[in-house]
Amino acid sequence: MTSIEEAATVPGTRDRVLRTAGVAGIAYAVTYGMYFATNQIRHAMDPSLGEEYVTAEQLSAQLPTAAILAMIFAFNATAGLVALSSLAVFVRRSGSELAGALTALAGAFFIGIAGAAYSGVVMSSFLTEYIPGSGATPEAQSAVIQGLYAFPQTFSGLAATAFAAWQIIAALSRAFPRWITIVNLVLASLSLGTYFIGFSVGIILVIPYLLAVGIWALRRSRRA
Repeated sequence: MTSIEEAATVPGTRDRVLRTAGVAGIAYAVTYGMYFATNQIRHAMDPSLGEEYVTAEQLSAQLPTAAILAMIFAFNATAGLVALSSLAVFVRRSGSELAGALTALAGAFFIGIAGAAYSGVVMSSFLTEYIPGSGATPEAQSAVIQGLYAFPQTFSGLAATAFAAWQIIAALSRAFPRWITIVNLVLASLSLGTYFIGFSVGIILVIPYLLAVGIWALRRSRRA
């Protein structure tokens, strides 16, 4: 019997860890999924939100929405951190030495999600405050705003990269069932591969992944 299999038979410890991972993962997926659906409806009802070349005044007017989204993403970032960190504990208690790297990557994921949210607030308030006073034309303002969008996208890219790296290391840990290991490798490849089109889908793939793994963790916790 391997060390992983032996650790899996220890009662009364890993059940709480798995339950925490499951609840946090499902909470992340449900909250992010509801935000995604609500955001699509909101853009459909208000075409002005879909304008690609907004001015500083228009972006500043969206500050209340940006603040609400930041609070939602702060919750998501925390839920994601708890879920991935708890799974890292599961890996450590399964006998793998890769748990430390998984915990660090969970922290990087948190910084990416939270940073993307807060940078949206910064863009809608502090930065855009000074653009109208510069006397720049609306076209020039829009060009500056487009450049500022790199701010939240950088944090999103960090979260997606941390998530892909977490999945690869989780697969190498051999602590999870075969189907999770395969999903880890496939989704990590998709996430990293889409950098060639300028956007990593990993930030979206976290939703179904944490939902599926969260359900697995809850079911496994009852048998631990």
